[in-house]
Amino acid sequence: MNAHLSVRKAPPLKNEIFFRSLRLFLFLALASLTLSVQAQNNTRFKSTVTRLTVPPGFSGSLSFTNLVTLSGTGTAPVDLFVTGLPSGVTSYSIGSLLGGSLPAGDGGLPSTLVTTGIVTTLNLSSVAKGTYTLALNGTNNTAVASGYWPFVLQVGTVWASSSNNINSAAGLWSANASWANGSTGKPVSGAGDDVIFDTSTATPVAANTNSVVDASITIGSLRFSQTNGTAFSHNLYINQNQTLTINGANGFSMLRDIAPVAVKMNVSIFGTNATMSVVNEAANFAVQ
Repeated sequence: MNAHLSVRKAPPLKNEIFFRSLRLFLFLALASLTLSVQAQNNTRFKSTVTRLTVPPGFSGSLSFTNLVTLSGTGTAPVDLFVTGLPSGVTSYSIGSLLGGSLPAGDGGLPSTLVTTGIVTTLNLSSVAKGTYTLALNGTNNTAVASGYWPFVLQVGTVWASSSNNINSAAGLWSANASWANGSTGKPVSGAGDDVIFDTSTATPVAANTNSVVDASITIGSLRFSQTNGTAFSHNLYINQNQTLTINGANGFSMLRDIAPVAVKMNVSIFGTNATMSVVNEAANFAVQ
């Protein structure tokens, strides 16, 4: 006996129709959300400067540049302003990279209608020691153009020994002359000072020692930040039986003020029967 099996396609079930409709609804909702997010994030900032570093007691101006890129911002100008300013930043200005001022927008703020280069200048007068997070902002009164660029202002004890250990001996941590602003900028043991080594005092000879911890000291943090176009080094020697203790939240870091930089950062810390100790378990350890 021959048997014949016939299979018929069943009509879509109500549940299947429901889930298909639900998937289509979710897809359209997600697409709408994506377009909304993209439309609100159309002011972009670009800069090589990520940090500004000054010694305690510094009074003067710091300037840095940004490329402000606008897309779909409409006809309302994008106002530019800085937030997070600590006490001691007496004023700031934002001007055109080509020179001159920008047009005044809402409330007299500098503004732009097009993609452009800008220069931001901060005027400082003895900002207290510390690390401050600031932001350069761009927004307009239609609330469709917003963006910001975060950067750090750090006021800490900056190594300033004129010695690079080629023409003279390495600088001593205990000497006032080894630090920017002398005795005012010198780290005080136990005061939580952030100690910073920058480009200007690095040695071009990798084997040379250019700073010496000649007596035990406790500091808040230690940061190396050289940005030389060629390989320069900071070589820190700790005297025998002496200890460099780091107990602050900023811990140990190799973080440049300018990024990206193609060349490597050379740092060595050494000594005989000497110690560098990071005693804060919650401290940061950062390498850029």
